[in-house]
Amino acid sequence: MIKLSAVIITFNEEKNIERCLQSLQGVVDEIVVVDSFSTDSTEEICKKYNVRFIKHPFEGYIEQKNWATQQAKNDYVLSLDADEALSEELKKSILKVKENWEFDGYSFNRLTNYCGHWIKHTSWYPSKKLRLWDRRKGKWDGINPHDRFVLTKGCKTKHLKGDLLHYSFYSIDQHINQINKFTEIIADSFHKRGLRVNIFWHLILHPLWRFFRDYIVKIGFLGGLYGLIVSINSAYEVFIKYFKLYKLIESDKHKKPFRICFFTSSSKWTDDEKWQYHNALKLKDKGFDSIIVSHKKTKIFEEARNSKLFYYGLPNTRIDIFKIWSALLYIKYLKKYRVASIIINNPNDLRFVGFCARMANINKVFLHKTNIEPIPSSLINRYYFHHVINKVIIDSEKHIYTVIMNNYKLITKDKIDFLINNTEQEFCDKILQNTNLNISN
Repeated sequence: MIKLSAVIITFNEEKNIERCLQSLQGVVDEIVVVDSFSTDSTEEICKKYNVRFIKHPFEGYIEQKNWATQQAKNDYVLSLDADEALSEELKKSILKVKENWEFDGYSFNRLTNYCGHWIKHTSWYPSKKLRLWDRRKGKWDGINPHDRFVLTKGCKTKHLKGDLLHYSFYSIDQHINQINKFTEIIADSFHKRGLRVNIFWHLILHPLWRFFRDYIVKIGFLGGLYGLIVSINSAYEVFIKYFKLYKLIESDKHKKPFRICFFTSSSKWTDDEKWQYHNALKLKDKGFDSIIVSHKKTKIFEEARNSKLFYYGLPNTRIDIFKIWSALLYIKYLKKYRVASIIINNPNDLRFVGFCARMANINKVFLHKTNIEPIPSSLINRYYFHHVINKVIIDSEKHIYTVIMNNYKLITKDKIDFLINNTEQEFCDKILQNTNLNISN
């Protein structure tokens, strides 16, 4: 029989946590509660149930749950929210799984109690949740605050009998308040990902479709008054999150262009990518937004997302100017976010970046050259170095002569700037000066 850890994140959950802990008795071998410094009696209640209670700052639902999962002593994890509890039938299903663990993850339906009424229709039921898994086979992902556990490719799952009981809202006011809170978070997440709003679809048709789907297609009308309320609020949530995103996009239009873009098509996490990431953070500290552009399944992309930098995911294919659709999307993104300059490390990225920069009317492109190896003197490279690249930044004055000699058809001395102390502070100041931005911010 395997050992099973239950993991719960909390913040001021005195109204729900005891019911959740009681339902876990006799089912799991360990209960881990990661709390974001509750100010109510959450901690005192947990201590009555032999819980391992850990305090940790809240950095986001996905981030908190991934951190909490790693605190468990066992690799087999059951994840619950504080306002959830196991039904008797689900307890029996989980105990059977403990005796014979065959799959990588197990899912079950969640049944929601809304204002004292069980919602057995609309899109709220059956709501399939993957909450029992081998933590070595995946991680929490999604878009905050809507987290989900994602198993690695090739993993197998099984659906269990029994419901996860979700005691969601005790009043309609509580529901509306959470919609307002969560839509702020998700609109900000959408904004950082560069999503746009189509007024006709996102603000008119999409909310109407959500109501029609939940109330008619998902037979929410069988739930009476509360089925109607849930369906209306679901449509309202769709409308308000996209309206808030629309307002964020509109506010961007009135801002002075100051964003600086670090571009890499490399899938590796070498000193070059670390250099880009750390300088992006440094610029952010100075008050200038930085954007990391990379392939989605890379370390630098993950780090940018976790650090709440702006980020843009390239398609997981080779990037060149012949990938017209990729170029058009990137050009659209550069214009939308008013990028002032682009920094690349790899000369091979120049064709794609140079073309997109020209189309987006960006005339500040910098190459940070980390070695003295020659760059192929092709016709297209000569065009980009003469007409697109503003500065070639190298890490040492002593390399200037070698770089020019190895690339005399591409690089002239006036194109070169060098780092004296080779620090992030020095580099950021040079970029801001060359981009004609005020470095006193």
